[in-house]
This record gives sequence, structure tokens and C-alpha cells, in this order.
Amino acid sequence: MPGRLLVASSGGHLAHLLWLRPWWEQGERAWVTFDTPDAVAALAGERVFFAAWPTNRNLPNLVRNAALAARVLAEVRPDVVLTTGAGVAIPFLLAAKAIGVPTAFLEVYDRVDRPSLTGRLMAGVVDELLLQWPEQRDAYGRGVVIGPVRGCSWCSPARTTRALIASCRPRTRWPTLGSAWWCSPAHPGWR
Repeated sequence: MPGRLLVASSGGHLAHLLWLRPWWEQGERAWVTFDTPDAVAALAGERVFFAAWPTNRNLPNLVRNAALAARVLAEVRPDVVLTTGAGVAIPFLLAAKAIGVPTAFLEVYDRVDRPSLTGRLMAGVVDELLLQWPEQRDAYGRGVVIGPVRGCSWCSPARTTRALIASCRPRTRWPTLGSAWWCSPAHPGWR
């Protein structure tokens, strides 16, 4: 059964995907991340494929992860690949594009005025460039501002995600993403 393939480095990149739980828990899914204690604990009970790391400036692990991407995409047969980066995302996005699977990159919360390296490399490749700040769209020159997906000092990540979803409406352009993505019409990123 097709589902979602969620790809992220462990740590903060993975946390951004975990904050989207109301979206990804609605269907079949598989994860790609690193075999680190935080990732193993956060994804207990989930279907997880562990990627080779480190990924930065490591050509052998890039090749390993490209082979893993081909294998995982053939096995999972996702209807969408979503990532927040970092380097582990690149072979999965390229492989997904090569076989016609829709792709999305969500820029991380703390990259307000400058794109991340993965974002710079993949912005022209992905079908959807999802941003959390209007300033990110200024830096990229394109993208859909969906608003912050993380919690802040006065609310929990779950509350922020619920508020985001409550203010959203489904978009017909990418029905597989459902309504968990899109900001309110009052949000500056609405288009």
C-alpha cells in the first residue's frame, strides 16, 4: 500500500517531521534516519530504515545511501517523499524524482534568512518547497510559507501542530498531503 516516506537526519531534522504527526499518522509510512539513540527512541514501533552516516562530505556513504534509496523506494512504493534534510535527503529526493514520486522539502525552523545546504541543493528539484517563515521565501525566491511547525516557549509542539491544522484547508494540487500542510488564508504565505 502506498504511503509516506519521511527522510531526515536524526536530532532537530527528525524533530521537525515528528511535529507533523497529525499528518503522517493518518496513513502508512516509513522513515529513513540514522541509527542514533534519539532516533531509535523517537521512532519505536515505526517502520524505519537506517541510513549510513555521517553524510557531510562523505562520498562512500552517499553511494551507500543512494543504493538504500533505490531499495527503500522499491519496497515502500511511497506516494510522497517528505524531508527536512540534511545530507541523507539528497539521494532519496533524486531517486524519487527519477521514478516520478512527488517530493517535498520542509526548510527547518531555525533557517530564517538563509537556506540550508540541502535546501540550496534541492530547491530546484523538489515538487514542493515548504517554508516556515516569509523570510525564507525571500531567500529562496519561491516556496509555500506554511508557518512554523514547531512549538515555542509558550506552547507545546502538539498544540502548535493542532493550531496549524485547524487553520488549514486542503489543497487540490497535492491531495496526498492532506490538510496538515497549508496555512490559513490570513497567513502571508497563503497563495
